[in-house]
Amino acid sequence: MTTARNPAIGWWAAVTILVSAFLLFQVQPVISKTILPWFGGSPAVWTTCVLFFQLVLLGGYAYAHALIRYVSPGRQGIVHGVLLVLSVLTLPITPTEFWKPNDGSLPALRILVLLLVKVGLPYFLLSSSGPLVQAWFSRAYPGASPYRLYALSNIGSLLALLTYPVVFEPIFAVNHQGLMWSGAFIGFALLAGSLAWMINRLPPEPESTSTADSPANAAESADGKGDAPPATSSLLIWISLPALASMLLLATTNHLCQDIAVVPFMWIVPLSLYLISFILCFDSEFWYQRRFWGPLGVIGILVLCVLVKGDEWGNWPHPGKAESLFQTIKHLPLHALHQATLQSNSWASEFESNLAFQALVYVVLLFIICMLCHGELVKQKPQPQHLTLYYLMISAGGALGGLFVALICPFIFKMQFELSLGIVLGYVVAWIALVNDGRESWLERRQWLQWIAAVMIMGGVLFVITSTYEPLSPETEAVMRNFYGTLTVKKHEVDDETVAHRLVHGGILHGYQFIDPIRRLEATTYYVNESGAGVAVLQYPRTAGQGMRVAVVGLGSGTMAAHAQQGDVYRFYEIDPKVIVISDRFFTFRRDAEERGAKTEVILGDARIRMEKEADQKYDVIILDAFSGDAIPAHLLTVESLELYKRHLRKDADGKIMGVLAVHISNKHLDLAPVVAALARRNDLLAIQVSADESPYEPDAFTGSDWILLTQNEQFVNADLVANLSTPLAIAREDEVLWTDTHSSLLPILKSDWVRSLRERFQPKPKEAETPAAATPPTPVER
Repeated sequence: MTTARNPAIGWWAAVTILVSAFLLFQVQPVISKTILPWFGGSPAVWTTCVLFFQLVLLGGYAYAHALIRYVSPGRQGIVHGVLLVLSVLTLPITPTEFWKPNDGSLPALRILVLLLVKVGLPYFLLSSSGPLVQAWFSRAYPGASPYRLYALSNIGSLLALLTYPVVFEPIFAVNHQGLMWSGAFIGFALLAGSLAWMINRLPPEPESTSTADSPANAAESADGKGDAPPATSSLLIWISLPALASMLLLATTNHLCQDIAVVPFMWIVPLSLYLISFILCFDSEFWYQRRFWGPLGVIGILVLCVLVKGDEWGNWPHPGKAESLFQTIKHLPLHALHQATLQSNSWASEFESNLAFQALVYVVLLFIICMLCHGELVKQKPQPQHLTLYYLMISAGGALGGLFVALICPFIFKMQFELSLGIVLGYVVAWIALVNDGRESWLERRQWLQWIAAVMIMGGVLFVITSTYEPLSPETEAVMRNFYGTLTVKKHEVDDETVAHRLVHGGILHGYQFIDPIRRLEATTYYVNESGAGVAVLQYPRTAGQGMRVAVVGLGSGTMAAHAQQGDVYRFYEIDPKVIVISDRFFTFRRDAEERGAKTEVILGDARIRMEKEADQKYDVIILDAFSGDAIPAHLLTVESLELYKRHLRKDADGKIMGVLAVHISNKHLDLAPVVAALARRNDLLAIQVSADESPYEPDAFTGSDWILLTQNEQFVNADLVANLSTPLAIAREDEVLWTDTHSSLLPILKSDWVRSLRERFQPKPKEAETPAAATPPTPVER
C-alpha cells in the first residue's frame, strides 16, 4: 500500500488540477476576444461563449461521472489517454478567416458551431479534470477529503482571469495568445496522462479500508448521506442554487457591457467574484456564516432598490406642509424621514450618473448573492463517493442558468427582465439563510414572528420587482429583442399637434422622427445640420454634377438619409436585422431620400468585415455611429480599423485623403476624444471637434452631440461655416490613448472624478508644458 500513500500522487494531482483550471478559464477571454469583432462587438458574444463553455463543462462532468461509475479503474486511464491524444490533434485553437460571418444572421448558432469545432474537445477534457482528478485522489488517499482540490481549481481559474487583462492581453497579440494556450494544453495533456498512468498502477483497496466502510461514511449513511442515493430534494438544490448564481452572473455582465463597453475587463470582474465565492465556500465553512450573509443579502438588495428608485422620492412633501395635521412631537420623526429621503435621493442621483459607483454596487451585490448560493450549496455536499454526481448537478445548474439568459430570455421577455428576476430570487435565498442561521428558536414557538417574516419577504419581493424592472409604457408601439439587444419604438407627444416616433436601444435614444408630413423631413437627434455629421455632409466640397458617396456605420432610424440630395448614394452598414425592420416600418427617412432622387442601400453585417471584403468605395464621408446604448464596440476605433476607413475614403492624385471620417463620441461614461486624437496623430490627420447644443424647446428631437471629424482636406476644414462651428481637437499628447485590435483599455478614458484624480496622482508630469497637438499635423492649418 505504500504506492497508494505516495505523496507524489497528491502533488501531481494538485498541479494537474491547477493547470487544467488555469487553461479552462484562460481560453474563454482569448477565444471571445478573437471573435468579438466578427459579431459586431455585441455583449451577447460573451454571453453566448459563456453558455457554450457551461454546456461543455456539463458534458465534461458527465463524462467524469460515467468514467468513474461505469469503467473499471484499470481502463479509466486508457480511455482518458486516448481522448487526450485526439484533443492535441485539434490544435491550435485560433480560428481562421474562414469562420468570419458574411452577415448578421444566426449569430448565436454560428458562435456555438465555431467554438465546438475549434475548442470543443480540449475544453471538454479540461472541464472533466476537476471531478475526475478528485475521484482519483480519493482512490489514492481513502478517507482524505478531496473538496479542497475543488477550491484549488477555482484558484487556478481566478489566476487565469486576473492575469489575462494585466499580463497576456496588453503584451501579446490575440493570435499569439491562442498559440501559447495551445502549447500549454500539450503540457496539460502530458500531466493528465501521467497521472492516469500512476493511478492505474495503484493496487485495489481492501474492503476494510474502502471509503464505503470508513467510520465517517458509516456515520453519514445513518443520515442518508452515505451510500444511499441522494434524495430528489438534494438534487434539486444542487441544480437550482448554481443556476441562480450563473443566471445572475450573465445578467449582471450583460447589464454592465450594455452601458459601458464589451471588453474582457467587463467580463472578468464579475466572473472573478463569482469564482472567489466558490473558492471561499469550498475552502472552509468559516467563510460562509448564515447569520452574516443572510442579513447582508437582504439589506444589500433593498439598498440597491433605494438607489434605483430613490430619485423618484426626492419630491416627497416637506414636513412643513403637514404642520396643520401633526403636532410638534410628531413633526420630528417626519422631518427625520424627510431628511433620509433627501439623502437617498442624493445617493440615487450619484448612482445614476457615476459609472464606477453603479458598477461597484452591482458587482458587490453579485458577490453577496453568489456567496449565499454557493454557501448553501456547500452545506448540502455529499460524501466523496457521490462527488462526481454532485459536480455534475452543479454544472447542470450553471448550464441551465446560462441557457436561460443567453437563449431563452430573448424569446420570452420583451425587455431585459432576467437581472430583476435574479435579484428577486437572491432576495428569497437571503431570507432562507436568515431564518435558518442556526438559532432555531427565534422563529419557533413565535407565530407572530413567522407572520412578520412572511410579510417582509413578500413585501420585499414586490418592492424589488417594482424597483429593478421598468414595465412597458402605454406609448410603446413595438419592442424587438434578439442577440444584439432590445429595441423599443415609442410614440412621443410633445403637444396636441406634435407627435413623433422615438427609437430607443437600451436606455439611449437612437432615432426621432416627426409624424407630420412637413416636419418628418427634418434631420433630428445627433444628426441635425449643426452636428458633426450634418457639417460633414452639408459642407463637404461637392463636385458639380456629381453626387456624394456617404457610408453610415449603424442604421438606427436612418436619420442620416435626411441629408441626402439628388444623385447622392448613402450606404448604411447594419449588423442587426431587426434594426432594418424597425427602420422600414416606423421611419421614412430613407424612403423620403429615394423620392428626392438619392439612392440608399443597407448592407447587412459587421461594417469592418463587409468593408474588408469590398473594393475601395471612394466615400466622401464615413459616419461612424454604431454604438448601442453607451457601450463602445472598441474594434471600430482601433489602429487597424482606421486603416480600413482610410482605404475607402476618397483621395486626390497624390494620395492625400480628401474624404471625411466623422466619429460620434457622445457618451455619458467614456471620453473617447483621447482615443480619436491618438489615431489622428498617428495618421497625420486634421481633427476638429463639432459640438451641437440641445434644443431647450424640443430636447428629444434636437439632442446635444459631440463629433470629431478627421481628414486631410484643408479646403473643407478652412471653409467659413466649418471653422465657425468647430474647434481644433486639443488633447495633450500624454493624455492620448491608442487602441488596437489586441489592446483597448477603458480606465484612461473613464469620466469619473476619482479615476481622474488617481490618474493625475500617478501619471508622470512632463518637464515642459506641451501645446496640445494630438490632432494637429506637423504643419498646422491657418484658420
